[in-house]
Amino acid sequence: MTHRRVAAVVACVVSAVAVVAAAAEVKVTPLVSEGRVSASLTAGDYWTANLREQLKTGTPVTFDYVAQLRRPAFLMPDSVLARTNITVAAKLDTLIGGYTVSRQRNGQIVRADRVSQETEVRDWLTIVDQIQFDPESPLKINSEYYVYVELVISPRRDVSLFAFLPGGGHDGSGRADFTFIRR
Repeated sequence: MTHRRVAAVVACVVSAVAVVAAAAEVKVTPLVSEGRVSASLTAGDYWTANLREQLKTGTPVTFDYVAQLRRPAFLMPDSVLARTNITVAAKLDTLIGGYTVSRQRNGQIVRADRVSQETEVRDWLTIVDQIQFDPESPLKINSEYYVYVELVISPRRDVSLFAFLPGGGHDGSGRADFTFIRR
């Protein structure tokens, strides 16, 4: 009888963790314009009091987004047509006040700035506009595609046994499907 109770408790805990993890997601908005695909991301649910406190102590906070343009495949893994890494970092500058923020695309700095308000830092970390995808081959007209994004936040929010499972090494993810229609 005790094995059944333990199994029931474990099942409830796993279900609760899955529900909580599913509540927060990276919102992905794909945009097709002039035959090109880009996407905007919003991860406002991941801005937490813990991250705010870490930032106030001078600890750098980093949001790493891995965005992929994929085409669904039947009975096979989905094809990854393009991949872009976006790294957004913020740090309290205790010497002159304010925050230093930067954004990198595939390891190259595309923008860096100083901001004074915490809300500006939040927006820098959690909102990414117009990630451009450059697929190796042209997309097929009237075909289904999707943008999939994984988010890893540093420093890690907590330690989880799920991080060791396949697909469990990220803090959040999001997906948006679309049909490629060229006008």
